[in-house]
Amino acid sequence: MKRLLLVMGLAIMLFSCSQKSDSLKFNNELEVGQNLEMVWGQCTLKEKDGNRYLSLVIADWPTSGMLNISGLRLKVTDIYLQSQPNHHFAWRFSKGELQVHTSSVKPDKISKVLLVKTKGKVLY
Repeated sequence: MKRLLLVMGLAIMLFSCSQKSDSLKFNNELEVGQNLEMVWGQCTLKEKDGNRYLSLVIADWPTSGMLNISGLRLKVTDIYLQSQPNHHFAWRFSKGELQVHTSSVKPDKISKVLLVKTKGKVLY
């Protein structure tokens, strides 16, 4: 379910992690530099060396060992911590959600930024 949150006069769209992708309409393309506020943190699309990355700033690291990302349609080629680029995460798509297995890599206390390397458009 989409919800709007008014913060300091700005409307920010939030996506519920329990939302099923069957009911989602992916009509918008995420542009480079554009930010999306998600229930677990913030998402920004970046470009570097001809590659596209989603920068995911995780506010609360999941204690369940799984980060569920819904509300986006994308092709993932790699996921890793920005501060530890040699430590990669396992992931899968299930029921329209990108599920990242976070128990395999522990973030440091300062940086909780995941980089998701993508191919093609990112739709929301």
